[in-house]
Amino acid sequence: MADSLALYVQRLLAKFADLPAENVEQIWTALPASLTTQEILDRWVREGILSRIAARAICLAHEGQYDEADLRQLIEPLRLRKALDRLADWADAEHDTQIGPPVAAGNTVPRLRLGQYLGRYVIKGYLGRGMCSQVYLSAHPMLCVPLAIKVFHTPMDGFSSFFAEQFRAEARTLARLDHPNIIRVYDMADDEIPFMALEYAGGPNLQQILAGEGALLPKRAFAFTMQIARALRAAHKAGIAHRDVKPANVLTTLEGVVKLGDFGIARLRDYLAPAVTPLGEQRPRFALGTPRYMAPEQRHGDGGKRSDVYALGILLFEMLTGGLPRLGREIPLVHTLVADVSPAVSHLIRRMTADDPEQRPLPTEGLLSELESAFGWKLEAD
Repeated sequence: MADSLALYVQRLLAKFADLPAENVEQIWTALPASLTTQEILDRWVREGILSRIAARAICLAHEGQYDEADLRQLIEPLRLRKALDRLADWADAEHDTQIGPPVAAGNTVPRLRLGQYLGRYVIKGYLGRGMCSQVYLSAHPMLCVPLAIKVFHTPMDGFSSFFAEQFRAEARTLARLDHPNIIRVYDMADDEIPFMALEYAGGPNLQQILAGEGALLPKRAFAFTMQIARALRAAHKAGIAHRDVKPANVLTTLEGVVKLGDFGIARLRDYLAPAVTPLGEQRPRFALGTPRYMAPEQRHGDGGKRSDVYALGILLFEMLTGGLPRLGREIPLVHTLVADVSPAVSHLIRRMTADDPEQRPLPTEGLLSELESAFGWKLEAD
């Protein structure tokens, strides 16, 4: 039976989001039974559904120490409704232990259940999905530290072997990288259900932060950019291009450390098989990535290290302005849109997003020092 705080939170969220109470109850039922209401609120804070102030105020209102009417000033009804609608889509009304969004026709990944084991890891919650995978919450059975379990699926009929290869390549790619700004891989199994056990960052990703806060202060945008650039420098030195740098793949820890994840479509300089297999079969060649962050050459299937710089430039523009530039148009000068940003930052962003890849500065060839010079700040050494 739900505790009084859980019932109060469900009623309050349904009221503020203007949703039927049973919708919120369905969401609650799909959450891991081991989570307390406070832990659920903390998770939603990390995911950007509620602000930390709002979550605390809800608890105080339940205790009679805060006016419930004042909560409306701390909660955005439209954003809350969208978040709850999304969570409701993931909850399964008929099978309350089955978690994850409905699987589209043609996908081969099963929807896992709470308490189900993958190898030695027990499924404790659902974290999200990517183009080639779904991600669940688990914990190391011996060390008791939280882990992210990434389960492979094939989103497009006819490319099962290709995406399986990509999944295995990502695990081996991450295993080669040991850097504080890159999500680490701890284990991999290539059985009936292929999966990886990854480091669980625990904090919100950049997409959630931008959705909740809008544009970041220049100094915070600089700190994010430097840590992403450091991650790319380590990957590029290992011969690896990420090819999908975007807000959803920029994770944070509860301490605020930035970590780059999801190397699922990374290209290795000398590790992946050539374009033609030993049997003479042509490998599928198509543009992988996220269109709004893809460099011109990447849209034609030729993304590499300098494509990562292009995506980082777009991401920096988004962090500073709160929006994305129009496709096919010249990047606006950021210093004309945002206070406390120098013209040097604007010009560096334009170089990072130049149509000609050779004009873009690489993390291994001075990009980090150029960022420090343009912003006039330094970040503590990695």
